[in-house]
Amino acid sequence: MKMFRAAILATITLVDVGCTLTVPQLNSINEVIAGIRSNTQSGPESEKDAIHKWTMLVGMEGRLGFPVLHDGYFVFVSETGDAVVFDGWEIRSVQGFSNKRIKKILIDGKEKQFVGENEVISRECSEWTKIPSDAGGIRWTQVCSEQVRPNVITVDNLGAVREINMVIDAEGTRCLIKRLPSHL
Repeated sequence: MKMFRAAILATITLVDVGCTLTVPQLNSINEVIAGIRSNTQSGPESEKDAIHKWTMLVGMEGRLGFPVLHDGYFVFVSETGDAVVFDGWEIRSVQGFSNKRIKKILIDGKEKQFVGENEVISRECSEWTKIPSDAGGIRWTQVCSEQVRPNVITVDNLGAVREINMVIDAEGTRCLIKRLPSHL
């Protein structure tokens, strides 16, 4: 699994990361977003459009975004300040998308904890399972208790992540991060 995480990190880094950001801690996500905003607001319009290669959908609310590698995490960010933090296997937090508070997900072994305002809800999750696809890629799936559909990471036949689809709170809200075709 660690090899797969390293492959995801290397693939997304080599293919998609267009700028490098240095900030003290991942917990200060607002500083990360402010730095990204200043980077994306300068330069020709075509440069800004070129870095938006991913869609982020939280519940029914969508944004265009781009990944930035920060302290070993991928922070998918929109120009409006929405952010999804991904560690290579799990979505760890979501900010924005009309939500006043940051959604945090803690992982403790097989237990996934969704941190709410005044409570922590735990779900038991399976190990990730590798399922080869007909197109030559791989679907990694994870089943969690009280969850209708599994969490899924889709990797193409070249080893690049194409889609991340996971539950991000105890209510079952899903986050879908999907890479757009390069010709768009």
